[in-house]
Amino acid sequence: MNSTLKYPIIPLVLLIECLDRSCASLKLLPKFYPHLIIFLLFSFDSAGQFPISLNQAIDSAIKNNLIIQNENLKSDLAKVLIKSATVIPSTNITSEMGQINSAYFDTKFGISQNLSFPIVYAKQKQLFTEEWKATLLSASLKKAELKRMVTETFYTYLFWKEKQTLLENLDTIYSALLEKASFRLQKGESNILEKTTFETQQSAISMQLSLVQQEIKVLENNFRLLVNTHISYFPAKVNFKYPELNFENWQNPNQNHPSLLLVRQQVEIAKATTQTEQTKLLPDLILGYTNTSMKGLGADDRLYGASHRFHIAQVGIGIPLFAASQKARIKASIISEQINQKNYEIEKAGLDAKINSVFEQYQRQKNTVRLYEIQYLKNIKIINETAGKQLQNGEINYLELVMLINQASNIQSSYLNDVHLLNQSAIQLEYLLNL
Repeated sequence: MNSTLKYPIIPLVLLIECLDRSCASLKLLPKFYPHLIIFLLFSFDSAGQFPISLNQAIDSAIKNNLIIQNENLKSDLAKVLIKSATVIPSTNITSEMGQINSAYFDTKFGISQNLSFPIVYAKQKQLFTEEWKATLLSASLKKAELKRMVTETFYTYLFWKEKQTLLENLDTIYSALLEKASFRLQKGESNILEKTTFETQQSAISMQLSLVQQEIKVLENNFRLLVNTHISYFPAKVNFKYPELNFENWQNPNQNHPSLLLVRQQVEIAKATTQTEQTKLLPDLILGYTNTSMKGLGADDRLYGASHRFHIAQVGIGIPLFAASQKARIKASIISEQINQKNYEIEKAGLDAKINSVFEQYQRQKNTVRLYEIQYLKNIKIINETAGKQLQNGEINYLELVMLINQASNIQSSYLNDVHLLNQSAIQLEYLLNL
């Protein structure tokens, strides 16, 4: 069972024995430690709840999240719309019947089609493709944000569980001290101040423990909402400290961050929009075919009947003579390109600044935590052993014992707080660097 509580605060067994002045030897202390740690740290999970690993929680959240599902549908929609880039106007089919060429009754059938130049369709397809890429990047950004949220909630839950364990240890210790102090007061071996001190400490710890348990409940609810399954999951017990980040391959990582890629994709969309608008100044192609009868004497002095058909082909262009509005749309699109380019530069500068800030915070917190692990946590062990010996030898009283217990617990609590800050900066930095 992983835990950051490396040195339990003043072993309970030792305290109870020493309060009765019956502690034979502190040499028994190592034998009590394994069983004591198990007793203090062992807890039962709520009925109907099941542990889940971080990777499983992230996979479940991405699979079941409604926002991401909606983003995937948007991507499917944009992909289908790519096929609509080649929009050809309706084919015109006409017929004429009557005295078309002479007093005789003739018939004429025609078919015509307007077409844009092939480059127009190519540019429209490119525009729709760029818009489809933007939906994919938007979905990637939502997934990255969701992964960060799940990870933060996961390790914040572990943080508060460690806080709960620490407070439960203290609550157990002070409850035992209060019971002994009450017994000693009845026997006349102590005064009311000793009992009141333990009672006040125990009440304060119980209040803190209640607040921590409420926070854990809130996190459990948030975690279930993120995972979004019918099964009630809670974060599995793992090392409370987030794995250390590896920066060996850290080369311009922000260039691949989904938020930056999405803004850069807006630049590509703006460029494709400008190119598409420019092609609309090209003339349209007009193609047609007509089949008609021409009864009577023809120009070649031959007599033609209804069975003789004459063919006519048409080729033309449609010139956009009134193009002022279209030119205005092109200018507006060019300005849009410039705006999106500035947005990209702003996003990149902001992301760079944020990365540097979080990186400095991460390094600072890592050094602080390392100092705790190298020195301060060892001090807890020294305090524990020294307090036990001095209590046994009558060198300290119970009020001084409270001060030592609080000193050790404050060190442990500060360590947990700093590891929590380190975890948060690591998770944020991992998100920003897109590791």
